[in-house]
Amino acid sequence: MRGRPMATVARTLLAAFVALLLVVDPCQARPAPQHTAKLAAREKAVVDGITAIYNFGDSLSDTGNLLRDGATGMLKYTTGPPYGSAIGGATGRCSDGYLMIDLAKDLGLPLLNPYLDKSADVAHGVNFAVAGATALDTAALARKGVSIPHTNSSLAVQLQQFKDFMNAKTRSPQEIREKLANSLVMVGEIGGNDYNYAFSENKPTAGSARDHYNFGRMATGVVEAMALVPDVERSVTSTAREILDMGATRLVIPGNFPLGCVPSYMSAVNETDPNAYDANGCLAALNLFAQMHNVLLQQGIREPRRSYPGAMIAYADLAATFVAIVACSSSCVVFQGAEVMGVQMEKPHQAHGTEALVWESSGCGARHHCCLLELLRCVPGSCECVCFLGKANTDYFYAYVRMLRDAGKTGFDEAAVTKTCCGAGAGAYNFDMDRICGAPGTSVCARPDERISWDGVHLTQRAYRVMTDFLYHKGFASPAPVEFPRA
Repeated sequence: MRGRPMATVARTLLAAFVALLLVVDPCQARPAPQHTAKLAAREKAVVDGITAIYNFGDSLSDTGNLLRDGATGMLKYTTGPPYGSAIGGATGRCSDGYLMIDLAKDLGLPLLNPYLDKSADVAHGVNFAVAGATALDTAALARKGVSIPHTNSSLAVQLQQFKDFMNAKTRSPQEIREKLANSLVMVGEIGGNDYNYAFSENKPTAGSARDHYNFGRMATGVVEAMALVPDVERSVTSTAREILDMGATRLVIPGNFPLGCVPSYMSAVNETDPNAYDANGCLAALNLFAQMHNVLLQQGIREPRRSYPGAMIAYADLAATFVAIVACSSSCVVFQGAEVMGVQMEKPHQAHGTEALVWESSGCGARHHCCLLELLRCVPGSCECVCFLGKANTDYFYAYVRMLRDAGKTGFDEAAVTKTCCGAGAGAYNFDMDRICGAPGTSVCARPDERISWDGVHLTQRAYRVMTDFLYHKGFASPAPVEFPRA
């Protein structure tokens, strides 16, 4: 694996992505459902009815649980300065200020307090998210050979805390249902740490460079992490079903960030092949992995949507507008030289033990992956080849990519979109794994509001605000769980 070009890894991931899709959704190509005027009116009508928010997740939305639980390792630095410097001091938020979950302010609600703050006002909701949390529990990850270095607060633990909280604050299941009927429930983002920890199992061995991952081992970690994706998806969707059973009527289920755009990963891989990067300067293979997670998560919530027709389940799909090519025949051949959306399809080859033949494209990922995801689905049979364009309004993934693309228009420093604001001054990304933000020898950039990345993993307050605006004011979340008034 050592020395293997990142562009080749992207193609390998695509092939495995296809193989997994064959199992999850064979030949079920359908455009996104059209929402009726009646449904749209109902969604809009509940805007002023939201009286509480309940949140599950990790460091992207933790508002102080890890701070109270006791942070260890590198995460201990997130609980002190310079974190929170834009809002008067550290609160346990992994940023210089507020997060996307602080959109509660847009609804006229107070900021969401952490569950572990037992003296806090929880009349308008509570936050169960914990920095470092995983979708899978410790035992499940251990069976996959993945260890958890920071916290044991899995999604299952957070769900039990939610149940305990609701039972303690109400007198009956019916009262819980009435409370949840006027609440917004955020189930994630979560699952990113499951993959982070899996990638970390493939750090360099003794004697190799300490400031970045060996690329071959990182590629191995990505392939191994793929085995976690179906389990992570099931954990998220099963949690959503339990919350729906309790009476929730409005859920938001976000997908993953574009991992290939995160400075910590870009610094870790330290790939020099220009073909490994897309038009936004991000690692195409890692973004393809994130898209695989997001597509499977989107497929996973189809069943809850059918089973709970009275609930509005907004999928924060982190995949962008995508094109799916469905080739259904006994041989499942993709015609060599076919062109789709300006992308030349070349060198079809067999995909990991399936009958699917997928394409290799020279430079395709580097040019198109943020706007175009090629998905092949086929099963033995005689149906004809079908090509369709499926639009999916997106969430964190596309909002993040849009922020990178429009950096200049939204006031960010275009020359530093993948450069960390708070760091040790190391390399092109200002990120050092051994000296993260807050550690001795690190410093904060002069203008955090002009940076997207705060510490190499998490975003600045302003970046989170821009993403929130994209998601809830500019239609990047679909269907819109609530029409948020502008702040």
